[in-house]
Amino acid sequence: MAGAVIAGLTGALVAAGRGGLAGALVAAGGAVLVATGVSCTNGCVFNGSTCLQAGTSQQNNSLCGNAGAVCFACMTPNNTCSGGFCIPGGSGGGSSTGGGSATGGGSATGGGSATGGGSATGGGSAGCTPLSLGTTIFPGGSYAPLETGYNTFSGGAFNYAAFASTSQVLSFELVRLTGNSVPVPFSGSFQAVNYQDCVACLQFGESCTITPPNFTCGRRFLAQSGTVSFPTATESATSGTFTGTVSNVTLREWNFTSDAEVRPGLCYTLSSASFTGSWP
Repeated sequence: MAGAVIAGLTGALVAAGRGGLAGALVAAGGAVLVATGVSCTNGCVFNGSTCLQAGTSQQNNSLCGNAGAVCFACMTPNNTCSGGFCIPGGSGGGSSTGGGSATGGGSATGGGSATGGGSATGGGSAGCTPLSLGTTIFPGGSYAPLETGYNTFSGGAFNYAAFASTSQVLSFELVRLTGNSVPVPFSGSFQAVNYQDCVACLQFGESCTITPPNFTCGRRFLAQSGTVSFPTATESATSGTFTGTVSNVTLREWNFTSDAEVRPGLCYTLSSASFTGSWP
């Protein structure tokens, strides 16, 4: 993405990736991870002092420190940053671990491929199930604020807002890469690109266990099409607002470890939603 919190969040949505505040996240291995201010990209590990390319002892700043999808280093050495989360020993899996969002690198160009990372995924909504959340306004219904704010990472900055019910999490992000101007108010479309390449991002998690601000979801989805508008997105970590509306969205089941669509996988359509978030 040029940028995620749902799991693509932070606080303990925290800093495990592009979604970051400063809390604790429960990782796939159960360890409590805390942001340290150091960031490693996907496929890289933090050895306690620097970011190394996974499986090697070589420091590679272009791959591991300064570009691409970012997740803040874990306190536990040699955890792998994958899909925005620190995974002990590089273990994978389809389920997501609550907290931070993955960050990423460049905006998508057109339909088939993304600039700066990975190939794009499909687009249409044929065969997808309409997603019923009980409300179209967030917070609202059974959904309460989980994490909202503004944070920076090695490649830029982003706004994020996440909302949770008893077993589901919905999150929105607007990512600004360094040197890439993103106007606000922002209007555009969700692109059929991977998570690390989206500028406007929407994630959905279901079958989640949520202990605010921590959560773990059995399945996660990433928006691959639809329209989006962010009227406000304050560029301040101290205080501000982040608001938006989305419509005609297609969400496809996503493996945030490999940053790829799950095939075969589930998909949902979301006709419309709006949100308002503020901090502190």
